[in-house]
Formats: sequence, structure tokens, C-alpha cells
Amino acid sequence: MRLDRLDLNQLICLDALLAERSVTKAAERVFLSPSAMSCALTRLRQHFEDDILVQIGRSMRATPFAESLAKPVQNLILQARALAASRPHFRPEEADGTIRIVCSDYITSVLLMDITQRAWTEAPGLKFEMRPFSPSYQEELERGDADLLIGTKGFVAPDHPSESLFDDHFVCVVWEHNSIVGEQIKAEDFVSLGHVVPMWGHGLLGSLGDELLKSMGVIRRVELTVPSFTHLAQAVIGTNRIAALQGRLARAASTILPIRVLKCPIDIPPFTEVVQWHSSRTNDPSITWCRDLIVRVARASDHPSWTDHQYKRENKIRGSARVRPSGIARRSG
Repeated sequence: MRLDRLDLNQLICLDALLAERSVTKAAERVFLSPSAMSCALTRLRQHFEDDILVQIGRSMRATPFAESLAKPVQNLILQARALAASRPHFRPEEADGTIRIVCSDYITSVLLMDITQRAWTEAPGLKFEMRPFSPSYQEELERGDADLLIGTKGFVAPDHPSESLFDDHFVCVVWEHNSIVGEQIKAEDFVSLGHVVPMWGHGLLGSLGDELLKSMGVIRRVELTVPSFTHLAQAVIGTNRIAALQGRLARAASTILPIRVLKCPIDIPPFTEVVQWHSSRTNDPSITWCRDLIVRVARASDHPSWTDHQYKRENKIRGSARVRPSGIARRSG
């Protein structure tokens, strides 16, 4: 189909070319052969009277004109997808397809497993694909490669709608036989002891805890990095190291691991987790149903912040009063 002499199918190719900056990768993205994509690029160049992509060294770069087309073309295709997905009525029990969600392993552990269990009952034909955060996570939402993004308020894309899910705060975890930390962590121990921290997004994304601490002028002495939030609690076992992690995740870990959950001596601000979607998908029935389900489950499982009494009571239940072995020597840094 043509509109003002432009084959509208070529817009799909243009979007892929501008996203991948490679004829071969763009072809793979839309399931065409490289030669077919090369022909599409030639036709696009003829129509727009612009090179679109130019070879510089071993890579291709978009021309300034092509850069100006990227966002409008992307939005147009997303709106077309949303239109194609529209139905007079949405019935979860009859729904199929796949919902792609970008989130951290923290969210997967404390929220999404409950969501997928509920969805299995309400919409058994719906499939879910959980994707980890990458340095281009906001671009994934922009391009339509992700349907939903669950992350910390302030880290999500500012140009698209979102809805709050729950609040959480940072706590500290230590091995239950830590020979330095008693019932409380002192501020000087927090700074001097070795920390376990997460490294995700191929090391190109900092964690929220690091960002907040750095903004307060607190620099941790990192002794160990792990690939996810869920490894933090495991990594302190058998050592005098400490880790700062989300309260919900720490409480879940404390039920199965020999750790103690303690109040953080540094007053790290609490944070809010939100679910976000592309503005063009606001009226998409499957996305609307899914985000409503996420909100329902998140708010039904909301947990209040622990008080000092609860920290002490929980750690007593966990057996923190046991005699600590002498194999772990005190080390102050």
C-alpha cells in the first residue's frame, strides 16, 4: 500500500534500520533477507532523497535527517500495533500472546512470581517473558521491544505514563555468625566493613543503593560484586561482609538463609517501584489488563516497614543469639 508514493511497508524497514544501524541486523529484526533489506534502504533513499545511513569505518550512522525521522516512525509503528491489537471486548480467559516485561531479579522474586501464578488462573493462554535490565532498557520500551517496565520511580522513562506499585527501603544483611556486628550495625562499621554489591546491565548500570549512598557522600568499600540482587544475601554467609538490599527481598531471604536483617545505620531514603508502559499502549486491552493485575497483586502484598522491635524479634527467631564460631576473625578494614 502506498501513501504519497511511499510504500508503507518500507516504514517497518526504516524503523529497523534506524534501530539497528546495520542492514544485516535490521533484516534479522523483521525476518527479511539482507538483500531484501538492502533493496528497501535503496528505495527509502530514493523517496526521501537522503542517504539515511552512511558507512563510517566499520559501522553505519544515521544522517541528521534520518535521526529526525526515528521518533515519529517509531511512534507510528507502535500506534499501528496497538490498533491491530484492539478488540471490542477483552476476555482474559480467552487471551493469548506474550507480555514482555523488563524488570530486575528483585522484582521477579518479590512480585512477578505471584503475578504469573494469578495470571495462570485468570488468563491461562497468556505467556510472559521476563527480561533483565540492560543499558538500553528505556529504548526497549520506546521501540516496543518491551510491553511493560517495572522499576524505581525516577529511573523509568519520563515521557511515558506509570503507576505506583509499592514502597520499600534498604536494610542491611549479615551472616548470623558475623563476629563484628551485634544487634545493630554502627555507622563506622557500615563504612569500614567489606560490602557485597550487585553489578548488572553488563556493569554499565549502577544500583539504586549505590546511587543514593553516593548522593549522600557515602562510599562503600566493595570487596565482592555479584550478578544480581538475589545473590547479595547468599554472598555474606561465612564472612564478616555486609550487604545493603531491599527490605522485601531481605525478609524473604532470611526465611531460608542463615542471615540477620538489621536496620541500616545510614538513613537511605525509601523508594517507590512503578509499572510503566508506552503512551501509545494506554488503551491496549491486554496491556491494560496486565498492568491492572500487577497493581492489584502489588498492593495486596504490601508490607509495612519494620520497626526496631521487629528487627530484634525476627533476628532472635533466626537464632542470632547462638554462639559465633571463632573461625571468623574480627577485621575492621
